[in-house]
Amino acid sequence: MKNISIRAIARELGVDSKTVKKYLEQPSFKQDQQKVPMTVSKLDLYKVNLLRLCKSIRNQVERNYVKLTKTNAIKTLYEQLWTSEKPIRITISLLGKRLGILAILERHLEKLPITKRLLEQITESVQQFQIRRCCKIIDNLKCELSDVKLWRVQRLAGIKPKDFKTIRPILEVYLQEGGIDEQQRYKAYILAV
Repeated sequence: MKNISIRAIARELGVDSKTVKKYLEQPSFKQDQQKVPMTVSKLDLYKVNLLRLCKSIRNQVERNYVKLTKTNAIKTLYEQLWTSEKPIRITISLLGKRLGILAILERHLEKLPITKRLLEQITESVQQFQIRRCCKIIDNLKCELSDVKLWRVQRLAGIKPKDFKTIRPILEVYLQEGGIDEQQRYKAYILAV
């Protein structure tokens, strides 16, 4: 405090000179008063590491919550798409676009192992979708007609003859046995997770 005027201190702090004078006259600002020694806790030595650890745990919990939320949203959307009147092919891009997380699914799917396993279980190849669409058409035709012809199913499903040849045996089994429950693979996965 030596060699600095009260007015200079007041100007530097942006306060009135009387305010500076008042605080300088208080006993706590006397120079002859001894300073109180600072006590250092043993935890202060580890404070930085503890704060870093707490932050990383908080970030990990938030990431796990986001992963779980995405997985639950995908399950809900899958069930809606599966039960929709008009069959829609279930793909990663469809799910990602509908949920607004396509970029995350395309770029960071490796960091989301639970979501990745779920998507592997519920996404369909073109052939799987054709089978599901034909099965739905067969079910609708069984309700309307007693006799279901596969050529009619092919025509209603809009499947090319070369593609229909590969799925025809599966559809014949479906007609004979009365159904293949495709959703069982999804339900079995849900129970496993």
